[in-house]
Amino acid sequence: MSYHTDISKLTKTQLATWIKSPVEFRETFITRLMANKSTKQMALGSVCHAVLLERKHLDQCFLLYPESCLKSDGSINGKPAKEFREQHPEAIGFGKYAEYVEIERVLTAVHRHELGKLIAMAHERETEVVGEYNGRAIKCKPDFWCPGIIYDLKFMEDISIGQIKRSFKSFSYWLQDAHYSAAVGGNPGFRFWLVETKYPYRIKTVVYDARSREIGRASWQKSMDKFIECEMADVWSEPTEIELTLSPWDMPDETEEAELEGFEDEQSIEI
Repeated sequence: MSYHTDISKLTKTQLATWIKSPVEFRETFITRLMANKSTKQMALGSVCHAVLLERKHLDQCFLLYPESCLKSDGSINGKPAKEFREQHPEAIGFGKYAEYVEIERVLTAVHRHELGKLIAMAHERETEVVGEYNGRAIKCKPDFWCPGIIYDLKFMEDISIGQIKRSFKSFSYWLQDAHYSAAVGGNPGFRFWLVETKYPYRIKTVVYDARSREIGRASWQKSMDKFIECEMADVWSEPTEIELTLSPWDMPDETEEAELEGFEDEQSIEI
């Protein structure tokens, strides 16, 4: 079994899947009837990770589709493209020349930034670390880390402040901070490095403040306690009846809409 499918030592992704849906966890990691989801952006990130952290050459990780895999208009021809991918299981990503150039530019931006130097000086890169919580084995594989601090690389199309906040909330990255910190032990620091995969290829760092980390760790511990109970009882059910509550903030303000009707001139409106 691979690092991501072996549940004898629980990963952050496996725990996140269980939090989202115990049934999905069961079907993905126990019965294995449900395949892990993958996206184009995830594949791009995996290619960049392999080059930067495993010191692989881009040509090993990303293969260009030959002419036989393209239609006359230049688009990907599904069947021959699938056959080509199956013939090269060692590759991580596949695409056309324009995509190859885009990845090269992202990698160049990292190498020219202080981030590139930090990766080169890292104590460990992509090394599996095993720990335990209340007798349950857990594991993580930090992108790179030095004594006292863990670093994680994330590749995103847009790293404007608003998008960062939305992504961190949507993907619950606090869970990664808490899980990795518990596995490594010793109360390490945790810093995310965000790399933009489109021009202008900005690079930023993100950390959770001390109070947020405390809240995240407490929530992680509660989730782990419940997961251990679920696993020991071998019960992977979830609610089938759901009651929703609407907040006043979810509803339109009819008074405000009425006041705005008929506005013709450009005006600035404070919210």
